[in-house]
Amino acid sequence: MKQSVKEAVVSVIEDELGYQIEEADYDKDFREHTNIDSMQFISIAARLEEKFDIDLPIEIMGVNTLSEFIKFIEKEIKA
Repeated sequence: MKQSVKEAVVSVIEDELGYQIEEADYDKDFREHTNIDSMQFISIAARLEEKFDIDLPIEIMGVNTLSEFIKFIEKEIKA
């Protein structure tokens, strides 16, 4: 079964952070909530670029919630 974009994004982030993200956390500021630093964020973005064969624009750095991040990735895949 093929992974959805949402599942893939969450999987990459959970792998990077080393713990599971709860659905209730999707609308929280995930960088603040998870204490993710800029280097981890860049690593996550790079892994998702590779996974989906996309080039993420710098605007990805302005995304705050996991829900927004997933939508941003979905939009880039469709572009």
